[in-house]
Amino acid sequence: MTQKAAGGGLRWRGVAAGVAGSVAAPLVVWAVAVPGAGVDLTVGTGPEALNVGVPGIVVSSLVLSLAGFGVLAVLRRLFPQRARTIWLVVAVVTVIGSLVPTLGAVTPAAVATLVAMHLSVGAVAISAVVSGAVVRDTAGPAAGSAVVSGAEARPE
Repeated sequence: MTQKAAGGGLRWRGVAAGVAGSVAAPLVVWAVAVPGAGVDLTVGTGPEALNVGVPGIVVSSLVLSLAGFGVLAVLRRLFPQRARTIWLVVAVVTVIGSLVPTLGAVTPAAVATLVAMHLSVGAVAISAVVSGAVVRDTAGPAAGSAVVSGAEARPE
């Protein structure tokens, strides 16, 4: 069985699993915290107050995880030897930066829930890349792997 590589030598199945996991993980946190524990996920006060709900979680985690894997594909083309390392640094800095707006939540429980949601998205996306599910090291795929950067190969 072979698996075509996505743009930039990424594996479609790995990207799809990473995106799906990045969408599902914060939904699990939301389900435990909001309906389960009764946490009010409101960020800000007054007319600018935003209630964080399922549609916003799905859209934001979907768009941002796709953007993250898109950045990885571009980096794989520009810096094939260092793309994964550069992407990991960018991903960690992005996840840390994404925690700043969570401090605007109304309650400490909401802050904790939003932090957990942000960290869960980052953890899933980063682990998909680190595990090799999305891309292998540029030194070459593991023996018997069906993906070679941008081309099909037959398993040995």
